[in-house]
Amino acid sequence: MALKPWRTNYGQQRNSNSPAVDDLYRSPDVFVNGVPVVLYDVPGESPGAAAVSLATVSLDEVYFSEGPEAAASHIQTLVTAGIMSQAQVDAGKAAISSTNSDTADSAFTGTSITADCKAIHGLTSFPDSTVLTPNGTTLGDMIRKVTFSTHNIVAQKGLSKDQIICNLANLAQNIWEPLKAQFSDVFITNSFREGERQRQHGTGQAMDIQFHKLPSNKYYERAQWMRDNLPFDQLLLECHTSGALWIHVSHYSGTGIKTNEINRVAHMIDDANFKVGLADLSVVPGVRPYPAA
Repeated sequence: MALKPWRTNYGQQRNSNSPAVDDLYRSPDVFVNGVPVVLYDVPGESPGAAAVSLATVSLDEVYFSEGPEAAASHIQTLVTAGIMSQAQVDAGKAAISSTNSDTADSAFTGTSITADCKAIHGLTSFPDSTVLTPNGTTLGDMIRKVTFSTHNIVAQKGLSKDQIICNLANLAQNIWEPLKAQFSDVFITNSFREGERQRQHGTGQAMDIQFHKLPSNKYYERAQWMRDNLPFDQLLLECHTSGALWIHVSHYSGTGIKTNEINRVAHMIDDANFKVGLADLSVVPGVRPYPAA
């Protein structure tokens, strides 16, 4: 059965008014680490010929929770399964070695907000309409009105559902709402993800974001703004040599996982090639000129 193109608020990817953006396909029966992957229709290749994860495969989480050796092992699993090629792995290693890092840490001087979660802790069920912030951000805004909307809140990693949702409330107030106020074109690809291998995604502390129709060479500037203006716990500018580019950002409010200071600001290529500091990843071979429609 042919796959139907993924639709965004702007319609199909090909309707983005940019010849560099191609249709995005989502397959319900291709999984990596239990998570559906995304298939791109690459110019000059048959539909779905290049399979990439676009921020859903938890290899970056594996890297930080289990170490680079574990991430490399999982990468090799993807190569064996035909999801990634050895050429892509080698390209990622070569690309990270040539990036020029901006090693500045956060210049944020404001105050982190502690969400009032008393109402959340008093609930026994958590519909998508559950309000998380005084500004009206809902649970559905954080986990359902996103690119990868199949994740459901479950108790895991030693946290109850309400604790995870409280973390999402803190993430919304401290990161999402000020980010949305600054950049109206921002959207969430995913936040909470099930699975014990998940790190801050698994505790409701992290989200991955992209920007509608924003050129790849502007993501570095956006990441720098986030570094200087948001009370994040971790900020990662990430890409795949097979095309994808996105920003991972997390917040720590006292519950869940706190990032090691050395990993606070960094960039990562192909989920397992890590370097401290931000860098312009638009120059990495294979990264698309426009990551999202």
